[in-house]
Amino acid sequence: MPDYKWKLESDTINIGSYICNKAKLEFRDRTYNFLYTTEIPAQFG
Repeated sequence: MPDYKWKLESDTINIGSYICNKAKLEFRDRTYNFLYTTEIPAQFG
């Protein structure tokens, strides 16, 4: 399993009624940007 180095950013954006945070991942010479929220309960990450 690769060791992912996530960079959590302080930027936020509203999607519907949810506040989403931004995260960035640089992996195999590519940069991926993600949005996530902690406002939706989930059992698994």
